[in-house]
Amino acid sequence: MDDDGSERSTAGAVEAPTHGILVVESDPDQQWRLARRLTVDGNRVVGTSSADGALALVSRWPVDLVLVAEDLPGMEGLELVRRLHETCEGVQVVLMTHDDGPDVRVAAALAGATGCLRKPVRSAALAEIMARALGSDIRPSLPPPALRDISAAE
Repeated sequence: MDDDGSERSTAGAVEAPTHGILVVESDPDQQWRLARRLTVDGNRVVGTSSADGALALVSRWPVDLVLVAEDLPGMEGLELVRRLHETCEGVQVVLMTHDDGPDVRVAAALAGATGCLRKPVRSAALAEIMARALGSDIRPSLPPPALRDISAAE
């Protein structure tokens, strides 16, 4: 409301799309860096360090994209990708891996992944995979040059 008691019109205001993103990464530093980068870009982000935690979260929290580390304790990342693909219709899943060779990419695709990200995850690669997975309207901001490599020490 304005000072005179009338309501302020928001017609014509354009808000950047926000997406629900789940980061499944057992390394707390990497999880924090990814969540921070995605939050700065205007997304709603939650993180977990296990496949079981991810499955519990997606059952209660609206999510558009899940970033899954290949090396998780307990259930492997590829199995989590497979389960998410089977149970969460419309949710895009991306596998994060140290080896993004052809064999891993094929295995990820067969499990239902939208794509793969090589670790350490770089901001440009993250922006590209998000644009592919969530639509061309995604235009993540580029951080200052010192922060462009998400894996860099902060």
